[in-house]
Amino acid sequence: MTCSVEGCANRHLARGLCSRHYQRMTRHGSPTDGQRDRPKLSAVDRFWSKVNRSAMCWEWAGTMNDQGYGMFRHDSKNERAHRYVWKLLIGEIPEGGQIDHRCRNRACVNPDHLRLATNKQNAEHVGPRSNNTSGYRGVTFNKRRNKWSVLVGHGGRNYSGGYFTDVHEAGAAAKALRNELFTHNDLDRRTA
Repeated sequence: MTCSVEGCANRHLARGLCSRHYQRMTRHGSPTDGQRDRPKLSAVDRFWSKVNRSAMCWEWAGTMNDQGYGMFRHDSKNERAHRYVWKLLIGEIPEGGQIDHRCRNRACVNPDHLRLATNKQNAEHVGPRSNNTSGYRGVTFNKRRNKWSVLVGHGGRNYSGGYFTDVHEAGAAAKALRNELFTHNDLDRRTA
């Protein structure tokens, strides 16, 4: 037997009501009170209602995860908003594929700012870590030698760029080495 509320096809549990309408009745006094009067939006319309397109980056205004990525719930699952917009406007993402933010803004869902990348390529397009003391990616101070050391990781290996007394020279050497090794190194190419 189905729920007695018009349009509801759920199985009834108590007093002729399904569990959702029974809970509504106990909270609001009626099985239909508390329901929204507006029609339910499609997933695509809900998605675009959470996007602010007023700037170069299309900022996600919905739920964010703790890494700063927008999250969108559809078809009973959560998905990162930039991956959803990629699938919506561009196409499927291959197995193991990642979507790289060229703008480096994790909340951006502008498809012009996104690109398909491998894990390796996505890792190449990052800035200095938060605990970096030199101000340059791949440059650390070697206390034993009392010099700045250049070390760039690529493809599971570390490549040495040498030792320098001047941090700016070390930064330039690290940048040159990354440009030689990396394919998705937009940050260094932009400032070349």
